[in-house]
Amino acid sequence: MTKIRPRKDGNGCSECSSPDELVGKGRCIHILDGSKPMELTKVQRGLYEVKVSENSMTIKAQKESIVDFFNNIPKIDEKKQKELINYLMED
Repeated sequence: MTKIRPRKDGNGCSECSSPDELVGKGRCIHILDGSKPMELTKVQRGLYEVKVSENSMTIKAQKESIVDFFNNIPKIDEKKQKELINYLMED
């Protein structure tokens, strides 16, 4: 599960998929600061990424952007919809 951890360079926080024992080692750019990292589900991760990349957008603009995205994707059948929802709900 993806976690949000503080970065070594002091530039806030970012996603980290390293287990606790490997944080800060190898390619990991994070630190263990003693606090519990925020764990994100797939849906929360997507919302976090929207918030980070578009942090100047108002909530109304974010909602409009998300609604617009879903209105413009091709329609899928009910079976595919259920598969997608099940995938997003997995941890």
